Amino acid sequence: MPRYGITEKAGRFVAGLQNHGVGSVLTLTEKQAEHELRLGSLVLLDVQRPDDLPKKAPAAEPAAEPAKEPVDDLEDMTVAELKTMAAEMGLDLESDWRKADIVAAIAAARADTE
Repeated sequence: MPRYGITEKAGRFVAGLQNHGVGSVLTLTEKQAEHELRLGSLVLLDVQRPDDLPKKAPAAEPAAEPAKEPVDDLEDMTVAELKTMAAEMGLDLESDWRKADIVAAIAAARADTE
């Protein structure tokens, strides 16, 4: 995470932490520091170091056949994506169904086909 220095413009608290004086160093996420940087109560001391950057995962080989998504993955999808998936599976959904109902219907249809 980047390091930030407290300036003379800072109040008693900086990014939710007690101010320990001008020049004190805080290690914060960019989100935590965003507002304080706009106010001028913090200054960026260093840019992200290479060890702070996420590691790149090696490229995976494409699978011959797409794997079935577990129900947990369905929860991460939007209602529009779920409705599209249900239509592709040939499921007839009611217009007033909630996300949980659509997820349950897709999961049940998958269980029936296995």
